[in-house]
Amino acid sequence: MFIGSGTLYELEVLRADIKALMRNLTTLAQGETLPLNLLSLEDRASIRRDPYGLVLVLGAWNYPFSLTLQPVAGAIAAGNVVIIKPSECAPKSAALMAALIPRYLDTVSIPKCIAFIIHEISSLRITLIWTITGMLCYTRSGFTRNH
Repeated sequence: MFIGSGTLYELEVLRADIKALMRNLTTLAQGETLPLNLLSLEDRASIRRDPYGLVLVLGAWNYPFSLTLQPVAGAIAAGNVVIIKPSECAPKSAALMAALIPRYLDTVSIPKCIAFIIHEISSLRITLIWTITGMLCYTRSGFTRNH
């Protein structure tokens, strides 16, 4: 099987991002204390990093692996459950993701962070799923929350 330079680049970027997430997961998950200013001397300010809960990732056709799986990796690392909707314009990539994700996702170590693959879903159903998710990740034009 021939792997083009675009595919190789896409997979290498994805692999590097996942490795960086794994290396820095503890640091990324820690809270952050914010500096105080004159108006907040008697207060405490901090950033708490809590999971959204359910994240919907809509994949793109032009870089189907990196534009789909990079947000999935970040969402799972943050403790979310992810629904993945690969692009209908890249059916072979979607089929490959559907076959490989359950095979390589470590559901023993992270049992609550399971990625689901949904094929052949209408935009109405995506809108319904979107209403119950805490976050939507997509790279497209013409799809807004008002439609």
